[in-house]
Amino acid sequence: MESKVKFAQITGRRTFELTIANGGTTSTAYELNGTCLDYVIIPSAFTGDTLTIEYSIDGTNFYKLYGHAEGDAKAIKVEIGKCIWVERWGEAFRREPFNFVRLVSNSAEEGERKIQIICHLP
Repeated sequence: MESKVKFAQITGRRTFELTIANGGTTSTAYELNGTCLDYVIIPSAFTGDTLTIEYSIDGTNFYKLYGHAEGDAKAIKVEIGKCIWVERWGEAFRREPFNFVRLVSNSAEEGERKIQIICHLP
């Protein structure tokens, strides 16, 4: 799970880069190392119009994030070239960081896409 790590100027925040392969829908996974997802930066070229977030404890089995068992998976409306705040969905999401995260586009990407995520220490 290769990814670039950069320290943001705001103390306690880190940025990571996830990649969706050309023709793919699912990004590489990133081990959050105790941080929580705050923002997603959409590149200037992106095919899909929504992203869903998948979390994992072990880095192998990923699960979509739902607000309630009977509801729809939480989705981010894609806005090209923008930094999008990921709302905090549920008390556990705020307090208990997951070990791994990846993003899933609702459409096959027409080129390799680099998506930046910004995370914070809880």
